Amino acid sequence: MAIFNLFSFLLPHWAKDRHPGSRSLAYRSDIDGLRAIAILSVVAYHAGFREISGGFVGVDVFFVISGYLIITLLFREIQAKGTINLVEFYARRVRRLLPALVTVVAVTLVLGVVFMFPLELPRLGKSAMALLLAGSNFHFMQYSGGYFDPSTDVMPLLHTWSLSVEEQYYLTWPLLLMLLGWGAKQSRRLSLETLSWAALGTVLVASYAACYWFTQHNQAAAFYLMPLRAWEFALGGLIGLAQNRFSLTPRIGTTLAFLGLAAIGLTVVLIDDNTRFPGLAVLAPTLGTAATIYGLSFSSRQSPAFRILSSKPLVEIGLLSYSWYLWHWSLLALTRTYFLGERDIVRDTVAVLVAFFLAWLTYWLIENPIRYRKPWAFKKAWGTLAIGATLSFFCLLLAHEVIEWGRNANGQLNEIIWSHGEKNPFGYNKCKEVTGGKSLAPLEECLLGKKGSPVLLLMWGDSHTYQYAYAPSLPHLMAQANEQILVRSHGACPPLLGAIPYKKDEGEFACGHFNENVSQEIRTLAASGIKGVILSARWNAYLSMQTTEPGAIASYGLVGNWHALEAQGPTSSLRVGVSPLDIPGSMSTMTQALRATLEELSQLGLRVLIIAPGPELNFNGPQCLYRKSEKECVIPRSHVEQRRSRTLQILKSVSAEFHNVHVVDPIDQFCDQELCYTKRNGIDMYGDDNHISAEMAQQLLAWMQPQLDWLRETRAPAQ
Repeated sequence: MAIFNLFSFLLPHWAKDRHPGSRSLAYRSDIDGLRAIAILSVVAYHAGFREISGGFVGVDVFFVISGYLIITLLFREIQAKGTINLVEFYARRVRRLLPALVTVVAVTLVLGVVFMFPLELPRLGKSAMALLLAGSNFHFMQYSGGYFDPSTDVMPLLHTWSLSVEEQYYLTWPLLLMLLGWGAKQSRRLSLETLSWAALGTVLVASYAACYWFTQHNQAAAFYLMPLRAWEFALGGLIGLAQNRFSLTPRIGTTLAFLGLAAIGLTVVLIDDNTRFPGLAVLAPTLGTAATIYGLSFSSRQSPAFRILSSKPLVEIGLLSYSWYLWHWSLLALTRTYFLGERDIVRDTVAVLVAFFLAWLTYWLIENPIRYRKPWAFKKAWGTLAIGATLSFFCLLLAHEVIEWGRNANGQLNEIIWSHGEKNPFGYNKCKEVTGGKSLAPLEECLLGKKGSPVLLLMWGDSHTYQYAYAPSLPHLMAQANEQILVRSHGACPPLLGAIPYKKDEGEFACGHFNENVSQEIRTLAASGIKGVILSARWNAYLSMQTTEPGAIASYGLVGNWHALEAQGPTSSLRVGVSPLDIPGSMSTMTQALRATLEELSQLGLRVLIIAPGPELNFNGPQCLYRKSEKECVIPRSHVEQRRSRTLQILKSVSAEFHNVHVVDPIDQFCDQELCYTKRNGIDMYGDDNHISAEMAQQLLAWMQPQLDWLRETRAPAQ
């Protein structure tokens, strides 16, 4: 309590007891208390307190509060004046929101250059530009695996999606109310209030119905898009209308407020990341917020609910809620980035407390002076808009510079890291994937070994196959044996017949064509003496699991019957994470496709070696080693084993059905019993976060020599 009293003493009097909107709407301290509950829930959830597993609903509380305040304010203005002064309205929004926002974004960009790896900076800069153009929610819907995906832990501006939703709301609701005001003037029977009830009610029902449907079919859209969140603002607006039309007794108001607070509190502790959200789950906190605001409009000022929400600590936190919201996630994400994506409850708690102090400074030095004193160009509405545009422009320039600096620094750093020279063994522009996968690169361009010698082995898979071709020992090994190995690799394409990866709302049809062409080629090669096939892929990446890369955009699922999907064209019926493209569905598809692939190879009498997945990092291995020590660039083996357990289950169970198939597991080459390493025994093992280096590929090939010798023996009898 002492710290809040100190802050209260230091705050200037002009920064107190003022409603954060207009003089025409009376200040309600209980709403600042409600803001405090919302921000404490969000911050505790983001910091990692397990007891606050549903704290993310604090954002929904904010949406309802915003709808109540802004729609009520605009409704009263249009009632009094017959119109809305849009210039003055947007000027108030600029004074209220933009200075603090630009400050936090600029500081985040600068700190990003200090604490983030260069390859991560373009993503940071692009998210800042999207935010400044009021499109942060669209950006993160497209370029994150989902709000609850672990990869978003290192996106410093992820939380600004909700600010863009509010900004889009500010652009649309005043125009809607002006249209209603015009309609009321044209009608003799329908008043502005009647039209407002009808419009807000329609928005509430239609928007929530769409939100519920999209939660089942496209959860990211339901979460991020303003039209699917508009019902929350409309709910707040309806409360503003209702309190002027329908009154309650103080006792009923107090009871309703307590029920509302209970609904918010229970939601915060009972739901979690696995809840399908927004959907039905969002109703409890939003209706609870509406009930609390409405009930306290009539409750006695001496009632327990009002006294709790109007208590000095909660009011002070509520006043700081906007700035604390801005600072807390940026500092958390930057801290987690520096510590390679790992969460730590003590460290993260310190980060959000530092954010609270920065929020207090921002509120005292930036928010309130500009909002109430209106210095310099902020005195006039047009001047405020002009300076707002100027601040945004310079922040956009800073974001652009961060993008360019990150790209240049990343290129320079890669030159240093890879100065030993990993060169394409096939030469520039050879053995490249052909667009659409409908034809293969010429055979001679994808062979390693002694030219003119027989082709005895084939490596088939995605980029985790191509990485082995960089090992200097592979062509030498084949040349010494007077043999050649054919490498057939297509990015994001596991060697599975009858199935393709599916990402977001698009199938990788080129992968299906590529695999069918490789299958045809194998039949031809089998007739001319090929003995074995190596299957390698980033198997984990195709099971609809959450991604590991920092800032990764989305995960892949696996879908069968892809020819029909290709003929059908774009469809909204399939979505990664939703059956059949959820984890069980993708596992089933992988099992069937792998069995079909092994059956075909077995019928040709070929031996098959499947390389099991190694560790996937949640950071870039080489850049981590350049910036940090070997001891820091590690991940727990338990995390790796947990992630690959489903894949190993499929690979081992299906391969056990065939006597000509072996599975080789390289995990012990990367890990001891406790940790998995980025550098071990003097070898830098990674080229990025999941592909191995040429040195590591060479070590693994040497370790797999007995398996390779088994592949090159006399062919297994056809089944």
